[in-house]
Amino acid sequence: MIEALVPAALIAITVFAWLYPGNIMLSIGARAPDDWKIRYNNYIQLLDIHISPELIAGIRLGGFVFGMVTAVLLWVSYGPLWALLGVLIAFIFFLVPEQYLVRREKKRIAELSREFPTMVTLVQVFSKAADLYKAMDIVRFAVTGEMQRQLYRLATEMTVYSMPVALDNFARRCNYLPISNFVSVLQYGINSGADVDSILDSFSNRVYENRVNEVKRNIKARPTVMVIIAGAMAFIFVLLLVVPMFTNIITKLNSF
Repeated sequence: MIEALVPAALIAITVFAWLYPGNIMLSIGARAPDDWKIRYNNYIQLLDIHISPELIAGIRLGGFVFGMVTAVLLWVSYGPLWALLGVLIAFIFFLVPEQYLVRREKKRIAELSREFPTMVTLVQVFSKAADLYKAMDIVRFAVTGEMQRQLYRLATEMTVYSMPVALDNFARRCNYLPISNFVSVLQYGINSGADVDSILDSFSNRVYENRVNEVKRNIKARPTVMVIIAGAMAFIFVLLLVVPMFTNIITKLNSF
């Protein structure tokens, strides 16, 4: 009897969640821990995506509960082996929503890191040819990805706010330490009346040195990563050979 009810119950829960996904997930997300929602809200603002933190928290918490309930029902009906399917579903829902945001944030930072040296150099060159305002406005056409998107917003804000305010907003949105340092250097030049060209020249040289050192570290780390991957593959291969052999031995011993 229970075995017959389990598939029907799971299908009913799935259909109900599919018909009313937003309301259910938002209601569940409202009951999620506050630190989840604060963390997701920070990611959402940095990534500039239009989604509620309660929805992400609801998907994570609701999916985990659904998976664990499924595991219990499958355990009661079909045994512990089938319950692993429900546990797998629970862990997928628990890990994937936050990891999706984390990966997108890492991609955003990687794009900023890739274009940052180019931006600094071009700002230095354009500021010598014109001025700092014109340089920050033109440089957006020479970069790509997240850096270009942020520089477009900076150019828009510079038409409305003063340059110091626009630069502060630019550094806050990027949330990337080298850009914050770059903005601090520019602010110092603006406020003190110092020679911005010479400041940018020394800052540009330091940026490229840091970039070269970062590339060297990545190159040195690759052999270690390859050794770890090869060791993991060898371990898995050994398990595939040993586990069936021991299982066969134990089965034969139990048959006596």
